[in-house]
Order: sequence, then structure tokens, then C-alpha cells
Amino acid sequence: RLRRLIAGDSTPSGTDPGYALPLEETYCHRILAGELPNMIPDVQQNAIAAALPITTEEGIGAFCSVPLRFSDGSLFGTLCASSSERRGAFSLRDLEFMHVFARIISDQFEHQAQARRTHDLELENATATAILAAVASRDAYTAEHSHAVVERALAVARERGLDAEATQ
Repeated sequence: RLRRLIAGDSTPSGTDPGYALPLEETYCHRILAGELPNMIPDVQQNAIAAALPITTEEGIGAFCSVPLRFSDGSLFGTLCASSSERRGAFSLRDLEFMHVFARIISDQFEHQAQARRTHDLELENATATAILAAVASRDAYTAEHSHAVVERALAVARERGLDAEATQ
């Protein structure tokens, strides 16, 4: 599986935006798998990091990465930084800052996803309401029947323990 590696400013590394490599060959994958620490002050001093092809291809001297997780613990991605310098390129304070920044980013993504879900539900509700109104204006019996079917479906959903969001 390929994963986008560069999505921002690639000028310092010389890597073109959209450059991809196998996920297993990335620092982030290895960090998430617990094979590497979140901060690697000198990648040449870590056998796993030093053996990754990207290390020599991009001249990475130090690397830092933290996960982007939603409030339910699910993984969205990672926030990463690399430097061609070794030793001293990243400090524990930098790692702490990245954790805080990752939480802010994750919260924003989660908020946007919730807003999209709410919008989609509102559109679905408006569509159903419009269809029922159209049916009601054309045929009173069918409209009454449609409302009865909706009420019974909601009653079954409540009996099954579905929450309000699932029944809308």
C-alpha cells in the first residue's frame, strides 16, 4: 500500500509533493507499530531508522512524529517533522508541542467530520419531509399510510435501543 509522504513544503528536502513509498518503509508506520520512539534525535544511531531507504535518500538526521487520534481513540494519521541535522534538532519540548498541536488538529478534523454528518442528516431529513409533503398533496390515503409506516419504523428502532441519531 502506498501512502502520501509529502503534502506540504518540499523545498528543504527536494522531494516533490505527492511522492509516495510503501507504508512499511516510513518512520511513522514504525513509530505507530512501536518499533521506533516518537523522537529520534540521531537516526544513524538507531538501527531500524538508519536502515530505512528514506533515511539516506532524503538525508534525514533527526525525526519526530506523533499520532493524530480522535476522541474515541481511532487513528486519523500522524504529524511528523524531520531534519537533516543530527542531535539537537528536536527537544522534548518540541515533542510536547507536537503532541499539543496534534490534539488541536485532531479536534478540528473531528469537529469538521461531525459538522458534515450533521449537515448530511439535515439534508436527508429535508428530503424525506419533501417527499412526504409531495405524497400528501397528491394522495391523502398514501400520505397517512406513509406517516404510519414512519411511526412504526421509529417504534421498532426505539424498541431495538437505537439512539436518536440512528433513527433520523
